[in-house]
Amino acid sequence: MELPFTARPVGWTSGQSLGHDNHFGLIGPDRSEIARVTFAVVIIGIAAVWAVGSAMTEQLVFRAGWLAAMLAAFALWSLISATQAADKRAAANVWVEQTSLLVAGWLAVQIFANRRNFALMLVVLSSTAGALVVKGVWQLAVEVPDRIAIFEMYRSEWVARLGWHADAPQAKLIESRMLDRTVTGFFGLANLFASLMILVGGAAVGLAIEKLQFVMAKGRARSMRRSRGEVDLPLLAAVVSVAIACGSMVMLLLTKSRGAVAAAAICGIAAAVGYRFRRRLAQHWRRCVLLCGATLLLAVLAVAGYGLSLGRLPSKTMTFRWHYWVGSARIVTDDWLLGVGGGNFPAAYLKHRLLAAEEEIKMPHNAIVHAACQYGLPGALIYLAVVASFLLGAVRPRPAPPKLGPAGTGRGPAPVVSLRFGVLLIVSVGVSRWLFAGLTGEQYLLELIFEVALPIGVLVLSLAVSAWWGERLGVVPGLADGAGRICLTAGLLAFALHNMVSFSLWAPGAAMVFWIAAGACLSQSGLITHNVSRARWVFAAIPVALAVVVLVLVWKPVFLRTVCMEKGLQAVGAEEKIRLFEEASDADKISAAGPVASARARLAEGLNEHDRVRKASMLQGAYTCALEAVRRHSDRAIYHRLAAQAAQHLAADAPSSVHVSEYLGHMACAVELNPSDARLRIDYAAMLLDAGRFRDCLSELALAEQIDKELLPESVKRLNADERKQMEDLIDRCEAGT
Repeated sequence: MELPFTARPVGWTSGQSLGHDNHFGLIGPDRSEIARVTFAVVIIGIAAVWAVGSAMTEQLVFRAGWLAAMLAAFALWSLISATQAADKRAAANVWVEQTSLLVAGWLAVQIFANRRNFALMLVVLSSTAGALVVKGVWQLAVEVPDRIAIFEMYRSEWVARLGWHADAPQAKLIESRMLDRTVTGFFGLANLFASLMILVGGAAVGLAIEKLQFVMAKGRARSMRRSRGEVDLPLLAAVVSVAIACGSMVMLLLTKSRGAVAAAAICGIAAAVGYRFRRRLAQHWRRCVLLCGATLLLAVLAVAGYGLSLGRLPSKTMTFRWHYWVGSARIVTDDWLLGVGGGNFPAAYLKHRLLAAEEEIKMPHNAIVHAACQYGLPGALIYLAVVASFLLGAVRPRPAPPKLGPAGTGRGPAPVVSLRFGVLLIVSVGVSRWLFAGLTGEQYLLELIFEVALPIGVLVLSLAVSAWWGERLGVVPGLADGAGRICLTAGLLAFALHNMVSFSLWAPGAAMVFWIAAGACLSQSGLITHNVSRARWVFAAIPVALAVVVLVLVWKPVFLRTVCMEKGLQAVGAEEKIRLFEEASDADKISAAGPVASARARLAEGLNEHDRVRKASMLQGAYTCALEAVRRHSDRAIYHRLAAQAAQHLAADAPSSVHVSEYLGHMACAVELNPSDARLRIDYAAMLLDAGRFRDCLSELALAEQIDKELLPESVKRLNADERKQMEDLIDRCEAGT
């Protein structure tokens, strides 16, 4: 499973499958796209509220003006890239999402510069770690055993329903995944959960160290005052925080993500050394940064040299990633200036992937490579500069802190932990899940209890535990310039390092935490403030205008299309489905989802129609809609394939309507866009055979055989017995025809 920005366009048939890849089957409503766009709009709206609220106080002051200029440059460049993308809807959505994440990071710089706010943020991240630890334990104790038990009970039925043999590679892959005990938390992938655990675990470790230091500093005085048998509350608070930190590290190991564990170990050792010699290193921090940067560059060059010389990397997993990166390098070579646009990597990769690279990935598993593919080399440099600026600011030594009063005075950094807070959180998340998860009835009730109420209850409890120091405490010393910031920064660096082999920086759930934490750490580096109170309403109008533009031009068409598509799925009659799918097409004129759904519905209805006139009308409509989908996203192989299938059926039913060369041309485009798909070439060969082009048919079958031989023996992409029988029949018919 991967995380594309948009799911594959919904399909609907009347009981007849039209392709090997099952893209034409009925699937349920998918609201992930509108969910991600909505939350991006909410983030930009929060920035607008902050700006307007500050302007209303007649004083608007912000930090890191140079960083705001860099974010604006990236937003502008990625927007230009989006206008040139083949799939403009995906590019626009990714532009909004990435812009909102960077805005969240910059907003964190403004909010968490206050030491009390920074301490509050550290407490929230530590409590999040505690909640995720409990989620992982629940998953190991309940969810995984239940899943395995159900699979064992219905194993043969599932395999038979999918049409596989028990010993088929596909069946073995499903079996390995269903029996896997890896912890994934709230994500579907262990790598994403591991990246998040690195970050929040770093905050938990830092807070635990701070509490232990507090206990050690105050321990002797308290021991003299404490009565015999009295519980040492600060020590108890420290022990509980240490338990959360240890649980985070254990949970990281249970994800079985070797890259995440290695990154955490490297940055953890660096944090220990940095904390031990922090005063000496603070005097030479620029040299240390240059040394670490040079080391990282040498490591990258070593990996590249190894891969270029041998065509692989040491392990099977890393060899797969090397295949991803080679294909991605070809994308950058073709579109080095503007890239293919945000969210357009999946289609572009299929055209450039190696024959041995069996997976149709959505991300290249490297944040820098992904940026280069999507936005070109200039855009990637800007993006890399933004990430580097946040990280460099995080490791920059904090200036001398202000003098603090006694530990027992002032308001503490503890968040408001109350029953009302928990209820409000449950209602907010519950409504969000209801709107975007597409669940109803008993299914939604179970989701509300086990995936909303219980985790939030644990989160609220963890907040109380993380904020508790065992006694009344004022501003906590050290959190912004001691172990708290150092460990959180180490988590940020480990997160970034893990993204050299993963893609957490492009997944909004994990990326949001990264940017907020990075902004908070950057805010502690003594940034220059800019007072723009005289022009405060001009500056406040910028995020407001951005929120309005995004709401009208991006969110609204996605919302209207999603509503129409869901209604189309739920409709009973074919005519009603087609009408609603066409409304979806009109609501979002740059998305191919509506035309694709309409084309598939018309095609399925036409193949089941007995009236010749109505059948021809349906097939003609299917072909027209497929052509519109190709126009809206010309680089998607499956859209060309759909057009070829619609045209072929139309030519068979009404030869005067479409020429053979038309559907062969569409199929040739599909093969050109996805040349490493052996099954696609077999389908193309069958079309060539029907058209009497026997030599071309044999050539395609030979290429399909070559592709199959390049794959690993256990690959799920290897041709099965039925497909080989089909190839043999095609070869026999070709030889008979020649």
